[in-house]
Amino acid sequence: MCFFVQTNHTRKELLFLMFKEINLRNHSSLHKLFYSLAKAANMIVKVKVDQEIDEFNMLATTSSLAVISLFDVVACILMKKKNFNKKNFLANHPSGDVGERLNKEVS
Repeated sequence: MCFFVQTNHTRKELLFLMFKEINLRNHSSLHKLFYSLAKAANMIVKVKVDQEIDEFNMLATTSSLAVISLFDVVACILMKKKNFNKKNFLANHPSGDVGERLNKEVS
């Protein structure tokens, strides 16, 4: 499973940094790459945010939360489909607050 997130608000410099390893020379090359990936995808989910919460529509707060929410939904669906349990979760998160809580519950 692979996720690609593209936004119209992303600056070219950030896109070039993200894809520097594959030697894309210009902005249109990036759009061609995303278009090719989208054509090959099994599913495309568009998350649309018309207005960010700040008065200047500059901070990607609302759109970031929308994408994070989508990833949370996908994670929950996969956990249920794969019968993921607290013991599995503990194997991936053995320390910190999550690990401490799971250690008490799983033991």
